[in-house]
Amino acid sequence: MWSSERNARAADGSLCRRGKPHPDGYLHAAARLGVEPAGCVVVEDAPAGIAAARAAGMRVIGITTTVERERLECECCVDDLTALTVEAC
Repeated sequence: MWSSERNARAADGSLCRRGKPHPDGYLHAAARLGVEPAGCVVVEDAPAGIAAARAAGMRVIGITTTVERERLECECCVDDLTALTVEAC
């Protein structure tokens, strides 16, 4: 369930000792939001971030704003955020 209360919680990499490609930052963010990693979708523009999200057990959408699609090695890629839509289940 998505709520504004959950949206108000923030997490960033400064709270983790290891940066990407380690999954720590993403796992910390999921814990702060109170959701399981498998229920998360990460939008990433760098190979190290994609590796971190995968290591955390999260689904990943690559965005080609900084790196070419081929270098992202991501099963789902978009050119920019306008290509994304969200549908409720």
